[in-house]
Amino acid sequence: MEDIDETLFPPKLEKEENNFSSYFPRKVEDEGALNELGLKKKLIEVGQGWQVPELGDEIIVNYKGTLIDGTLFASNMDDGKPLAIILGKDHILKECEDGLLKMRKGEISIFIVPPNLTRKISNRFPGLQPDASLQFQVELISWFKVIDVCNDGGIMKKILIKSEELERPQKKDEVT
Repeated sequence: MEDIDETLFPPKLEKEENNFSSYFPRKVEDEGALNELGLKKKLIEVGQGWQVPELGDEIIVNYKGTLIDGTLFASNMDDGKPLAIILGKDHILKECEDGLLKMRKGEISIFIVPPNLTRKISNRFPGLQPDASLQFQVELISWFKVIDVCNDGGIMKKILIKSEELERPQKKDEVT
């Protein structure tokens, strides 16, 4: 047998096994780790149905950010105006994204963000210590499916109500 030239065909390294297993809470007051970075979620109120938003969807939320000791540093609940963000694009609540993607309509959860993730948050909220552990209480009010029609960001379609009709409009049909 000939020797294999390892410069052309380097040996395959065995992948290290990742023993992390995420746990998404299913019952009120249940808590679980969502990702390897230490993000945790505590379920306060169970949402409706089984549908969840996806990356690129526009979600409407109420949120309150506090330090672990309860000191408030950010909230939209006082002004009564829900916050609209696009999952995967907006920086607000970015560190909670793994949890937001598993929330159902009407769900209220608390996300515990460890210090290794809060370094980026301290830039957005002046006065925060970069090594502080934070909590975000988030209520998912609703979300809209957003589709990039041309896959270039030029034309975006937001689905406000999903039709139960199976028929699609044809050329020369008038659509409202």
